[in-house]
Amino acid sequence: MKDTTTMGWATLYALVACVLATACGKISDDEESSDDGEMAEETPGFVRPPDVTGLEACEPGAPVTEPCVDDWGARLCPVDSGWPGDELALCDSGQEFGLAYHYGPKNYDDPEEIEKYMLEAGGEDENCVYVRSKNTEPVYAAGYHGRMRPGSHHLIVTVVPDPPADLILDEPVSCNQTDAVGLRWLIGSQDPQIDVSAAGSLQAAPPEPGDPDYGAATLIPANAVLRIDMHYLNPTDEDILRESWIWMERVEEEEVEVQIDMITWYQGLINVPPMSTGTTTPVSRCRVPSDRYLGLVTGHFHENGTRVTVWHEPQGEETRKVYETFNWEDPGNAAFADRIDNPSMDDLAAGEWGAETGYVHVKQGDVVSFQCEFDNPTDVTVGFGDTGSDQMCNIFGFYYPTDGDVWNCVCAGPLCL
Repeated sequence: MKDTTTMGWATLYALVACVLATACGKISDDEESSDDGEMAEETPGFVRPPDVTGLEACEPGAPVTEPCVDDWGARLCPVDSGWPGDELALCDSGQEFGLAYHYGPKNYDDPEEIEKYMLEAGGEDENCVYVRSKNTEPVYAAGYHGRMRPGSHHLIVTVVPDPPADLILDEPVSCNQTDAVGLRWLIGSQDPQIDVSAAGSLQAAPPEPGDPDYGAATLIPANAVLRIDMHYLNPTDEDILRESWIWMERVEEEEVEVQIDMITWYQGLINVPPMSTGTTTPVSRCRVPSDRYLGLVTGHFHENGTRVTVWHEPQGEETRKVYETFNWEDPGNAAFADRIDNPSMDDLAAGEWGAETGYVHVKQGDVVSFQCEFDNPTDVTVGFGDTGSDQMCNIFGFYYPTDGDVWNCVCAGPLCL
């Protein structure tokens, strides 16, 4: 195994330089966006059912043989690739209802297409597919669904503001997660299934007029180039197929009352000694630039990560814990609203998570802080990095109302930018 400390510092320097320059991923403005043409009849990698209204409920645990709606409101369509995860495929319901994005083979009967997305037994890889969104005018989305075949580590979808003229679309290319720092995130998840509402939860009662998150939605720019970042690990002794489906549920502009934006916070100073337990990062303290609400928060760390905690530090008031997880595989999505009951943080055990229940209103000048804890059963020092043998200490989620940008916070120990 390799010592990851040097690589971790190099990556951290890149993160900090990226934020200072406010130009991560911005390469060229030579490419002109096309604003003509209609949406294609079907997005490659998706099935377009003839009618998405009135679909019956999916049968839990059963193969999907007809279009149906699962317990989270996602429309599933049958595919027959022969690879594990066929039952996860989402439908392309048409632009009237939303926008579909795909990472994976365009044709299961084409061996060359399948080969592009294969991952060998015991392998690990992160790459990206760039796609152009098919909406010719700005579109708002009030929620989204994501599905990933087995072996996924994370899915990240970001908007590329200045794509280079020679950018290859709809083909997998090399990339890594740190390239996305400073970009506008649309989706981020390490769960193989993600179902999120801009108002927090798809399974809770919707907000009512007067609630701060009533009419919440995220903006998808017209003709945008999107970057679908997929990281896969294959612990099995068989090859696997990498694939994901993303569906953004459309809402009309006149229904939008408040716009959300993503939270992307990173702690890069990670140094976990060999054969150690309970090593903690410095507390990362992210200042609140303007009054806002935390809409959703989740932690992101790797195997042998044992804890992530988030606190709200109001000015002149006592610090309080708002989220904690002891589960690196399924860290939990804490949605903050009076109508949503999060699991309690009292007496959490390994594998559990909890969060404060209710709206979390943070004010300009307040601090939101976070910390991670790790074990290291290996004989090498573990530092910050992208691979499964490295570690991360990240917080993702969304806030509202937007100040016009992603809420970035990149920390090197106690210093945060």
